[in-house]
Amino acid sequence: MHQVPIKERMMKTKGTLNNEIKNLIIGISVLCGISFAVSLFWGFRLDYLFGTIIGLLFSCLNMSYLAYTVTRSAGMSQQKAKRYLSTNYFFRYLVFGIIFAISVYSKYINTIAVTLPLFFPRLVLAYNLFILRKEEK
Repeated sequence: MHQVPIKERMMKTKGTLNNEIKNLIIGISVLCGISFAVSLFWGFRLDYLFGTIIGLLFSCLNMSYLAYTVTRSAGMSQQKAKRYLSTNYFFRYLVFGIIFAISVYSKYINTIAVTLPLFFPRLVLAYNLFILRKEEK
């Protein structure tokens, strides 16, 4: 039985992961655009626009950083990988907490618009899993 070398498997996985991240970013961007368009029914608000942009950027960077940390932890021992992933998990949510706190206290950033894009990756992944995979069959 022929076994593919680990470096070759990692390169294939990295390419697939980059495709998934690209699709996630596109999906998150589309959903943020829809969210902002829906908010226009209540009138244009600059704070919602700023919140949407900040939420979009954080959500995209959060997913990219998650992919990076998971990929990097694949080559570590189990104990070291657990510690590394836990630390980065804490760091990502600490950054979100800071952004959320700033949005709560700032009158120029809408808190809902910052928080809403954090749910969009789950929606995009669910759409990809249930809708697009069924179309491929």
